[in-house]
Amino acid sequence: MRGTALLAALGVAACASGTQAGPARPGPVAAPDEPAAVAPSEGRGREITYAAIPRSRYRLERFDTVLVQLPDSSTQTQVFGRTAWLTVETAEADGGFDATVVLDSLEVSGMIAQNAAAALDSARGTRWTARVGQDGRLSSLAADRPSLVGEQAGAMLQLLFPILPGDGIRASAAWTDSSDVKTKVDMFDVQERAVTQYLAMSPSVRGRGTALPIQADAAFTQEGSTSQRGQDLSIESNGTRRFVYYLGLDGVPAGLEGSEKSDVTIMVPAVGQSMHATRHAAVRITPLESR
Repeated sequence: MRGTALLAALGVAACASGTQAGPARPGPVAAPDEPAAVAPSEGRGREITYAAIPRSRYRLERFDTVLVQLPDSSTQTQVFGRTAWLTVETAEADGGFDATVVLDSLEVSGMIAQNAAAALDSARGTRWTARVGQDGRLSSLAADRPSLVGEQAGAMLQLLFPILPGDGIRASAAWTDSSDVKTKVDMFDVQERAVTQYLAMSPSVRGRGTALPIQADAAFTQEGSTSQRGQDLSIESNGTRRFVYYLGLDGVPAGLEGSEKSDVTIMVPAVGQSMHATRHAAVRITPLESR
């Protein structure tokens, strides 16, 4: 398999297909080399708990820069991104929340791929239902239609909800969370294992309100596979991410800013070929005024 096909498997064509290529936007927060361990703490002051989200809109952005080492030892840099506009609503139910998320619109940038318009059209309007625990953990996520782009967008919906140490959170609280979940990374179905160190900071102004910033430093590994053009591919990656979530004092999610970096290896077992890449991503979620 030629290097360009492997490059597409990184998601440069498949997940970021569409309009003209453009530069990746810089991350607002630099990902650390290694997450620092935190001493558990229950925090102080007023406890904030999740509340039902009235019909609200968010913009979710992710921009990636991928430096690829091609099989001929040369390197190639690709940049791509996606921006999703979401309508989110939750309702209290049995100690948690029933959530509905609708993909109102989606824009992508990067290498032009065939059938990009059709792929985007099939994803727009996707409606997900899910369960949100009182600790913010998303489960039972289901979409009303199948599409690769929709699956990729759905894999990012947990970012709307920071994981809390219990049913609530206080300023200065610190805790550790371990996760082992199936998710979608570009074209690949992967198993991600992560350990995340959380620290709730002091409330600060966020938009028109006040929110509690929650810093999350994670180290993760990912393993998965896919099939492209009749060829089986596998992926392995490891990396770190630093996200700062914002949880409104009213218990409604108020966005996120952060970045991620990882080392990626994609392999073609049938021919014994592999390709390595370094990936940097900037992620941002912004609450929007309701229409």
